[in-house]
Amino acid sequence: MLTMIIDPVRLGTQASFEKEALAFEDWLRQSPDAPGTEGVLLAGEPERKARADREQNGIWIDDATWAEIQASEAKLKNRH
Repeated sequence: MLTMIIDPVRLGTQASFEKEALAFEDWLRQSPDAPGTEGVLLAGEPERKARADREQNGIWIDDATWAEIQASEAKLKNRH
């Protein structure tokens, strides 16, 4: 992973940087979809989509994990 932090003000004006960034995003979204995908996703979009889905539908937990969570809860209750 490569992370770059850029201060747009040092590159000119923030408005021109925003304009160029949005143009780059538009250009990226024009890329052909990879087979089996729903199109180009930018950084953070899969996470926002997953969060919205979880807020709407909850988080699925398998039975074994749920039993472990309940056992931990019972163990903590017995400590107090």
